[in-house]
Amino acid sequence: MRFDTLSIGAAYSLDSDLPGSERPNVDIQYRHTAVNATPLSGTWRFGAQLNYADFYDLFGPTKQSRKGQRYFVGYDKTLLYDEPRVMSFSTELSHHRDMDALPRYQNIPVTFDELTTFGAKLEYEHLKRSLGAVDHEKGFRWQFGASLNHVDGDTIPKVQGDFDFGFALPLKHSSIWFRNAAGAAFGEPDDEFSNFFFGGFGNNYVDRGEIKRYRHYYALPGFELNAIPGRNFYRGMLEWNLPPIHFKRAGTPNFYLSWIRPAIFASSLVSNLDDDAIRTRAENIGLQIDLQFTLMSRFELTLSTGYAKGWGEGDFEDDEFMISLKIM
Repeated sequence: MRFDTLSIGAAYSLDSDLPGSERPNVDIQYRHTAVNATPLSGTWRFGAQLNYADFYDLFGPTKQSRKGQRYFVGYDKTLLYDEPRVMSFSTELSHHRDMDALPRYQNIPVTFDELTTFGAKLEYEHLKRSLGAVDHEKGFRWQFGASLNHVDGDTIPKVQGDFDFGFALPLKHSSIWFRNAAGAAFGEPDDEFSNFFFGGFGNNYVDRGEIKRYRHYYALPGFELNAIPGRNFYRGMLEWNLPPIHFKRAGTPNFYLSWIRPAIFASSLVSNLDDDAIRTRAENIGLQIDLQFTLMSRFELTLSTGYAKGWGEGDFEDDEFMISLKIM
């Protein structure tokens, strides 16, 4: 019934250029799902990691692997499940040791190697789609999260929230979405632990995560990963999901192309709104095309390709090309 699951993964690197302390990789996680209808029924997560390694990091550019130790306990609960209305709550307490980069931002080195975090997040969505659609076509969703970072004797609060809403167009299975995100941290501007960092599509060349990661608040295609910092920020996005093209006969019964879906997006980011001296503005415009294949009449593979152009104040500009294959 999978009410209780224990997973243990271990590996050892033979790379002679890697320090001996970083060669072993261990990941232990235990999950318990309560089946009684009490106020605390939900899923508890416990885990310990040493030099956590993720297989999909081999394909870059986004890296989930991290040097050091991590111990955590988390709790997840679905508060409302009446589709299309869904509300969920999650919280986690974690402790990191021997770090050399921020847990969420791979390109940001740290000045202290020990960090304790506590965070909680509440999410709600009411999203709808018509028969034959490949994505949501109208509705809204919001989420609000807060966290505390305790490092070197200081506690740094952070808050962040999203609000997305969209509507269907007269074109079949086409929709317009407005995606908004804002956040603030209450530490020093030059402290990496009190900043958010933005940039990149976020997809790996071979992946298992979400296809349209450019929708996340920390993504900003057209710029390098984690390229733009901000102690507080607002990011707005306008997205147009064009009608998908469905195929009746494209391939063989064991491997065929199901549909192609294009999307166009444009974003605007303003960070450090409270300080004119370090305020940063950045915009982008981009395109992503997703092709979904079906393997052996059961497994779905999605090939995504995208391009985005980003620019900011002065001569600050960049561009990015993305290609990614999501397996299973």
